[in-house]
Amino acid sequence: MANRGYNPKEKKKDDKNKNKGMTEYILENAIPCGYLLKFCNIEHNSENLRFAMEVEEFKENHSDPSVWTKSWQELDIEKSIKSLGKELTAIELNGDCHEDECDENNWPSTKVDRIEMKKSIQAVWDSFLSDDSPTQICLSQGCMRRTQFRINHLHLYGPEIFGEAMIDPIKTINKDIMPRFQKAALYQDMNKRMAHVDPLPAADTLEVESPDESYVMDPEWMAEVDKHNFTLEEMLQDMYLYQIFLEYLEENNAAQHLLCVRMIQIFEDHILAKDIPSAIDQAWELYKYFIATGSAYEVPCTARAKKDIMLNLARCASGDFEHVRKVSYGALVTHFANFQNSPTFSELPAYMKKSKRNVDKKTARANGVFGAFVKK
Repeated sequence: MANRGYNPKEKKKDDKNKNKGMTEYILENAIPCGYLLKFCNIEHNSENLRFAMEVEEFKENHSDPSVWTKSWQELDIEKSIKSLGKELTAIELNGDCHEDECDENNWPSTKVDRIEMKKSIQAVWDSFLSDDSPTQICLSQGCMRRTQFRINHLHLYGPEIFGEAMIDPIKTINKDIMPRFQKAALYQDMNKRMAHVDPLPAADTLEVESPDESYVMDPEWMAEVDKHNFTLEEMLQDMYLYQIFLEYLEENNAAQHLLCVRMIQIFEDHILAKDIPSAIDQAWELYKYFIATGSAYEVPCTARAKKDIMLNLARCASGDFEHVRKVSYGALVTHFANFQNSPTFSELPAYMKKSKRNVDKKTARANGVFGAFVKK
């Protein structure tokens, strides 16, 4: 599954996809795939899509084009298998439906680990093809036997072993689920949000809420402020310290890390409050400014982490941005060490006392106005 964005109009104009169904196209794009999965979960019929996603993931993780160059159809012909026929006979199986005849010493790929590949196959089988699985997909007995045959000849078929098993699930999604998905409000919401990432927004359009609390309201904390050892966590939690640290990072072209961590904090707060609509809005803001390739404040992250984030934009859950948070927080640790040696850091006690005085003045004025109003 690719990590790129999605434009529903792109399907029509992309010559590479002219022979593909909408489902295959969506499987290559993480964001719409996540939205389709959410729709399937709502409809209680997600097993076909989940199977297709797992197979795509399997192919992506265990691909070696230098070794496995043929399609499963071509290999079936070479092995004299009637890939789309009814029942397989013993003759059609060539008597070979046993264990993989290739051991570790004769494994053709130096890139793909044979044992890990078999573990992945077993995971897919247990989840979607086993009779004991609650999410078993519906395949003919012949297709099941032929798939087992290909698994037993893994060294020949490689990542193509589930090729035939994908046919019926894709047809089901294309003919049954996809038409309903395209009429759903969720589909319209996806398209509306995607329209706001093409093009990606400029850096100066980002608005991030500062923390709304401060240690200046804590008498005990303020009593020790002159000898206080300021921490990075306090920079993230206090409205005044946050602003000072942000200004320092802006001067050193590193503000994106603080802004990213702050926005993830807000995202997690929405999750904690069970405000999922706001969490989804925040997740999209994070994607637009920090995750999308070429975004204004793009934070380095692995391809896997980026894909997982894109898949989860439709639903959102705690920890969705944990990989990115760790990357940015790690950068902040380094920048904070430098900040501790700056003149600004040594002036923090005086700055906090000044902030406290300003708060007291505002409070006094507010109380004065309120008192005058009560007297009247």
